[in-house]
Amino acid sequence: MCAGPHTEEMMYGNMCSHGLTTPLKVYLPLLKLNENEFVIVDEKAGTDGVGTGVTTGFNLALVVAEANPHGIKSAKQIISMLKFFNTPFLVAINKIRNNQIENNYKDLDKEFENTNAFAILHFDLDFKVLDLELSENYKKEFAKLFEISKNINDDRIKRTKERIKRKEKFNSEKN
Repeated sequence: MCAGPHTEEMMYGNMCSHGLTTPLKVYLPLLKLNENEFVIVDEKAGTDGVGTGVTTGFNLALVVAEANPHGIKSAKQIISMLKFFNTPFLVAINKIRNNQIENNYKDLDKEFENTNAFAILHFDLDFKVLDLELSENYKKEFAKLFEISKNINDDRIKRTKERIKRKEKFNSEKN
């Protein structure tokens, strides 16, 4: 499924492209999956996608945080919005450089340990991955992600209904 298209009215006019996520907001909570089936939604970076509420249709969100101050700050903003919508999440600290690995895993983890993330995964800056050869660390972290995702409660409809109720309440109080 692809949201779109971005029309000229959106690109040059006054229309906002957030409306393009509406089909996902409706479809994802109602989607029935069989055992060991997954849907991956590749959202744009930043809080924009989370702010639309589409994540209430996710069983689990993966927040990717680059291993630098800006990446950590951005990830924390996304996490606060996921928590607002009660969307379960885990954190993947990405592009950890060799000089950060031994000393900073624990320091990087401290940034996220009080967020209620299901797990914190670690992906070093491994140039073998660019050649599509996964290191043992990558395989281990992806296996952990797979195991966690199999054990997440599917409460997408409940969270989506809550999002809709909040929106209705907000709009009625505003009027």
